[in-house]
Amino acid sequence: MEVSASFRPAYLIYAIYAIYALVNIAYAVLFEVENVPRPEIYPVKKVVGFDQGMLDAIDKWRGRQKPIPNVSEAIRRLVELGLKSKPK
Repeated sequence: MEVSASFRPAYLIYAIYAIYALVNIAYAVLFEVENVPRPEIYPVKKVVGFDQGMLDAIDKWRGRQKPIPNVSEAIRRLVELGLKSKPK
């Protein structure tokens, strides 16, 4: 019984990834590139509690925005709107 090798796309993908990684490593070594972290847009983190009704209201508000922001961005926008509004 003769066994023949078959083409496996996964091996091709792995080979392309390996070549990509080697090129990136060579570039970093040749040009002395250091890993520079991205600056944080919002460096201060706070833990805030919400009840389910508030979360549902935030999700409903998010759904009306175009494009739909993630939850963190929606909360930031709602806080900004609240701070800009005049007291009753």
